[in-house]
Amino acid sequence: SGPFATAWLASMGAEVIKVESTKRPDGIRFSAAIDPKADPQYFEKSPVFHASNLGKKGITLELDEPEGLAKAKALIAEVDVVAENFTPRVMDGFGLSYDEVRAINPSVVMLRLPAFGLTGPWRDRPGFAQTMEQLTGMAWVTGYEGGPPIIPAGLVDPTVGTHAAIALVAALDWCARTGEGQLIEMAMIEVAAAMTAEQVIEYSATGELIGRRGEGGVYRCEGDDEWVAVDSAADPMAAGERAAWCASRTADDAVRELLDAGIAAAAMVPAFMTLDDPQLRARHFFQPIENPIVGTQEYPGWPVHLSCGPKPGDWWTGHAPTLGQDNDELLA
Repeated sequence: SGPFATAWLASMGAEVIKVESTKRPDGIRFSAAIDPKADPQYFEKSPVFHASNLGKKGITLELDEPEGLAKAKALIAEVDVVAENFTPRVMDGFGLSYDEVRAINPSVVMLRLPAFGLTGPWRDRPGFAQTMEQLTGMAWVTGYEGGPPIIPAGLVDPTVGTHAAIALVAALDWCARTGEGQLIEMAMIEVAAAMTAEQVIEYSATGELIGRRGEGGVYRCEGDDEWVAVDSAADPMAAGERAAWCASRTADDAVRELLDAGIAAAAMVPAFMTLDDPQLRARHFFQPIENPIVGTQEYPGWPVHLSCGPKPGDWWTGHAPTLGQDNDELLA
């Protein structure tokens, strides 16, 4: 959620410096599904790391060593925002709590993104998107009736990041008008709980527990792993009959015939096919970025077009940083 929040600012023209450690690089670097023994540059090939750090600079500092901490404090003295994504005890242990950061730079905006907040009995517990999806009831309504809960698998991270980016813009506006910095505390659990409020409201009002919402109506079609989703409520055929009907047609033919019959239907497509979607292409949603290690890849832009902001297809100023790539420029 932290890298996602600052990615918004990078795309809008801010200079964003990502601080890592050679001892403990950003953990998302290791989600590349590449065997480290087969490729020594495996930690530079995570698509999630790339997509959430485009256009940023990158340095390495060892904050548990005096020289590294001193360089970090020198940077803090010059920046507008300090954003951190650890459990609360980590920055406090480095001597970089909000009060200590504010003593270095009184006008700084500090964004802290603890899983459970800076106070309370769960303060120092780590947490991830999937943790929040289970604790707040998202998983409870995801899955099929009679089956187990299923975690949505990560949507809380970008949601928290978007909330945090909006909070950062508000704080920076306040700072520009008053000269005062401030602390932004964005607890993941509270963003997730706000998203699942419908379950609480429904149970409080009626005593009814909202169950899992997965629907049937998805059928395999003729061809290589082709599927179609059909509006079961409007379908005059029984599920078994519709399954046999779909199996004798391609997904495109099935959709056309169903729509002609007034039954809502759509072909199910794998995510990579969005790269060829004519509407997204016309909107310049994807932007090719050249990376010295993985070559040119296409990355999503933003679902927002601003007349005074970056133009569609020109959201990003460069690739995600390799580990420590800007040390000489920024630390010399």
